[in-house]
Amino acid sequence: MMIANFSWNRMLVSGYALMMATTVHAQTFTRDEVAKHATKSDCWMIIDDQVYDFTNYLPQHPAAPDVMLKFCGKNATEAWKSKGGIGRPHSVRAASMLEKYRQGTLRPSA
Repeated sequence: MMIANFSWNRMLVSGYALMMATTVHAQTFTRDEVAKHATKSDCWMIIDDQVYDFTNYLPQHPAAPDVMLKFCGKNATEAWKSKGGIGRPHSVRAASMLEKYRQGTLRPSA
């Protein structure tokens, strides 16, 4: 059973503070667990210590799926913040979509 409660997250995107309600998932994952989801048919990523399953989003991404595939099973925080290395953050619209794909949080390393 997944326990969830309600909280507010504040994200800074493109210079704007975005307040959005999010469901806080009680489930946590290790880096090793996320690393098992590293394929086109099972693509999880870590962004700012949150774990996301982007498997169903890959075909919808505005750029080719290959742009995201290299981050499946990995920490994609820097790629998220720099839009894959081009030096600008993702849009407010993209940030607002994250919660839909969130699976839980990254468990702190021991």
